[in-house]
Amino acid sequence: MKQAAYLFALIAVALIGVDTGVGYTAAYAISYGAITLMAVVISATFLWLYVQRTTPLALGMSLSWAGAACVMGWWWLFAALDRPSAMEENEALLVFVSLYFV
Repeated sequence: MKQAAYLFALIAVALIGVDTGVGYTAAYAISYGAITLMAVVISATFLWLYVQRTTPLALGMSLSWAGAACVMGWWWLFAALDRPSAMEENEALLVFVSLYFV
């Protein structure tokens, strides 16, 4: 448990340092992008568990985390690209949300 507390403190200090150094917008973009990438890695891990046949729930978890990564990635890109009009009411987001609900 100490390692988790140390990791939390290290990441909090790093993000506060980024916020102080280059501003909140950059800290937000970095942290949201990191969360999105983490969801992709978790999805890939569950997919690997499914391929290894370790648990029957792994495919559903892989799809759910893939959907979460797609939705978070969509909003991350939406913010990073300064809210492009092509992404505002695009139906592709609903496909990602459907995948997330799996």
